[in-house]
Amino acid sequence: MRALVNSIRLILTKKFFIIYITIFVLILCLLNLMNPVPILVRGLFSEIAGDTIDNLIVLVNSMFNKNTVLFYIFVCFAIALGLATVVSLFFSGPLFMLSKTVDDSDYKPKRLDYFKGFFNCFVKLALVLFILFYAILMLLYSFIIIIFPALLVGKIAGTGANGNGTYEFFLIVTLIIIYLLLLFLRVYLMYMIPASFKTVSFYKTSLKVAGSSFVTSVTTLIGLDLIYIGTLSYIGMLNSGAFKLILLLLANTLFWTIFIVWLFYKFNHTIIKKKIILE
Repeated sequence: MRALVNSIRLILTKKFFIIYITIFVLILCLLNLMNPVPILVRGLFSEIAGDTIDNLIVLVNSMFNKNTVLFYIFVCFAIALGLATVVSLFFSGPLFMLSKTVDDSDYKPKRLDYFKGFFNCFVKLALVLFILFYAILMLLYSFIIIIFPALLVGKIAGTGANGNGTYEFFLIVTLIIIYLLLLFLRVYLMYMIPASFKTVSFYKTSLKVAGSSFVTSVTTLIGLDLIYIGTLSYIGMLNSGAFKLILLLLANTLFWTIFIVWLFYKFNHTIIKKKIILE
């Protein structure tokens, strides 16, 4: 909790980062207006709730096809590489300055520090982000396969008003398992981001920091996730319009700014407290 409070205090005193990320989040919010994923997800859940679960079982079965697996691996590789390159291009400079700010509260950003961070950290940050994005995308593919047993149970036990709730129970348990797996992945890989600005052994350092602060990292992430999901759910119930877009911009800016600053502060605090040597 102290790391989270200190992160918020740092944001209020050092405003250069929140201004930068606000512009970036605004661009993402505008692009998200053309995002087809929410419509597809709503359609998927409509299919689950309806009488066409056979189609879903056929769809999941097709995911086991060799050609489908190879195609998905290739697409995930391309998407992860593209996202990592773009994000690193925009954030290697600002995150370098954030890292120096967390190290020294008296640090004042200089104009050349942005370019220094870009030239020194672009490749390492892009590599770290590629690993993160690729691992998450491949895990999402695994999630589809994990859901397969729940779909079979739903077919056998029955769904809807005439069902006995077995399908819903298995689906909820499956979603909880998926979330816990994703949470575990985030805890042990996310510290590679701040580590990439301090050492070339960023993966090994990330594992050490995650292991030394596992409980506090997990509890903080769960708390942030609940607040973030609850906020977006509330905003999603509002009618579309400029006001909704503004709320989405504010919510995403606040959440991601707090999360990123907390990530760097927690990393720095842990290596000092636990006396972790950077190689």
